[in-house]
Amino acid sequence: MTRQMLEPGLADYGLGPMVRGVSPHRRFLHGGVNDGFVNSMILFENGDGAVIMTNGSRCGQLVSEIIHSIAVEYDWSDYQPKTHQRIGVSAQALDQVVGTYLFAPNVMIEISKVGGRLFAQATGRQERFEIFPDSDRDFFVTAFDLAVTFDGQDHGRATQLTVHQKGIDRAPFDGPSVAKRAQ
Repeated sequence: MTRQMLEPGLADYGLGPMVRGVSPHRRFLHGGVNDGFVNSMILFENGDGAVIMTNGSRCGQLVSEIIHSIAVEYDWSDYQPKTHQRIGVSAQALDQVVGTYLFAPNVMIEISKVGGRLFAQATGRQERFEIFPDSDRDFFVTAFDLAVTFDGQDHGRATQLTVHQKGIDRAPFDGPSVAKRAQ
């Protein structure tokens, strides 16, 4: 049963945890978010690992920062903080990507602009994160490994959104890899 639990099956999941990588660098992941807590577990096949638990419902960024700090200390290459070059883009370029995008069945991502800054927030109880420009169409999050690219044009406005996370271009929850702008 333990072997089955830790063998990747449908969508990189074992019987419970997500399974990533191959031996001897395989890792097992599980996280949770609920009213009043956020947690994350990362265990490596070699015995390294961490479990981070918080007692706040909006602590995703804190959990990510802790994981990055542990990764630096213990040289976990997959969790090293990414470096991006933030650039300035025009207010008009930011306006071109603002909107709500259908990301997966019953999942929308809202891109909003507040005081010249862009934010992304998925439907439900997800936290809102600031996104920073690499270019007019490429943006990144500093709290965790996530970048987005806006594509398609409707009179200059973006019509779709692609999510890039941990080297994979796909939507969460095994949805499509491209989110379409909601009408």
